[in-house]
Amino acid sequence: MKRILSCSFVLSLCLLLALPAVAGAAEKLPPGFIAVSDSTLNWSDAKAFCQQHGGKLPLINGSASLAWGSISSGAAIDGFGAKGAPWPSGLPGDNYWTGTEDAGDPGDSWIVHDHDGNVYVNSLHQSGDVGRVVCVP
Repeated sequence: MKRILSCSFVLSLCLLLALPAVAGAAEKLPPGFIAVSDSTLNWSDAKAFCQQHGGKLPLINGSASLAWGSISSGAAIDGFGAKGAPWPSGLPGDNYWTGTEDAGDPGDSWIVHDHDGNVYVNSLHQSGDVGRVVCVP
């Protein structure tokens, strides 16, 4: 009985110590995002990462495929607001995959990145390039 109580106490203590770290990580996410990767991934792994976290990659104008000329300033980007909007506070300025493929260049997808403090888009190869991942609901 004493051994069961001590194991239970140790397990409870471990869980209590872990909870603040989990809560702290969730609090660091900017509004509109449900998960952020710590490392870079290729596009297919980025999609899988979001599925594992119950979300999806952000879309540009709600579309799965867009060509360059159709992404104008002010184009809506899930979680990021819009192209040209201020970069989300608390999100490191890096390349982040979107779920929108580049219709003008098969095998590429659009990324979102910080350009002088504003949201901007560019295209990367799905298999050869890597980017960070943010997931939206």
